[in-house]
Amino acid sequence: MGYVVAELASIALFAGFIGLTQYETRLGARILPKFRASIDNFATKVSFVINHVDFAEFIRDSIRQIAERFAHDSAQFALRITRYVEMQLSRIVRYFRARFATRDMNTDGSAQNTTQKSSAYVRAITDFKQNLRNETKQSKDKHSIE
Repeated sequence: MGYVVAELASIALFAGFIGLTQYETRLGARILPKFRASIDNFATKVSFVINHVDFAEFIRDSIRQIAERFAHDSAQFALRITRYVEMQLSRIVRYFRARFATRDMNTDGSAQNTTQKSSAYVRAITDFKQNLRNETKQSKDKHSIE
């Protein structure tokens, strides 16, 4: 049904155009000349643009600009999120440092010895480093005496 309506509408518009042009030729003047001149001017500009613009390049350039803008906005958003997380972590660290600093103080204001027992691996590495320092110190002393 839609096709029939479209066909009838196009036939009616074409018949109206033919009738209008015949009426104007008999009358010897145009109907609404300023309005029709502006429509003709607009149609000329549109046809010029259609004939002279490279739409493929225009679309390619538009898509590139949109992609660049999206990448820029995404990076800026990621940086803002990172900065927010950094600020929250800094606040948490500051809170825990203040909390444990007051917990580790004696009643007289001096710091307590809060060293905990370290793991066997850490003790072995510490002992190895200490032995290495002692051996290096002894060899230096031995060479300086001679």
